[in-house]
Amino acid sequence: MKTNKIEFTTANVSTAVPSLTQETEKLADCGGLGRREKMKLVLITEELAEAVKNLINYGAAVFCAENKGNEYTISFTIKPDKTIYNDERKKLISYSTSGKNASATGVSGKIREMAEKVIADHLELKEMNASNLIGHRNEAFLSDGSVVWSLTSYRSDAEEGTEEWDELEMSILANAADEITVGVMGGIVEINAYKKF
Repeated sequence: MKTNKIEFTTANVSTAVPSLTQETEKLADCGGLGRREKMKLVLITEELAEAVKNLINYGAAVFCAENKGNEYTISFTIKPDKTIYNDERKKLISYSTSGKNASATGVSGKIREMAEKVIADHLELKEMNASNLIGHRNEAFLSDGSVVWSLTSYRSDAEEGTEEWDELEMSILANAADEITVGVMGGIVEINAYKKF
């Protein structure tokens, strides 16, 4: 089953999140999930929506969720109508004392940061080495040239006692979802969370 698609924009941000939650609850009910599993699926939707909120400044996001048996996917796609350029982005971040993007903390911050970089210039991404692009060790090029960030590779690269490890331990989203991916296809940014019950 698939939910209705809901557009998530700066104009409807306050009303969209309850609608996303309702659609997710309907999907969980149709899939026969129990109260606890339903709450987990809603939590994934709300946490992912929180990460996407900052991205809707670049273009509307479209929410959709679906299940195939006991496997659920929560999706946001963003087709940017406004571009920030990598040079502008780097200049803004350079004003930070640490030289790092201070808002890109936690797993939600990493998702948002990766999506912003994809939006910044998806054509340039096809020509760059992913490890130079983001500065994390867990991005990879797909065979079609798309860049993807995944929670699984982020988890496998995190070393105990590091900031990355602590972020994973404390992240609601990382503990609720089985996998999260960020990618680009034809200029459209896709953020997907997967959960199997």
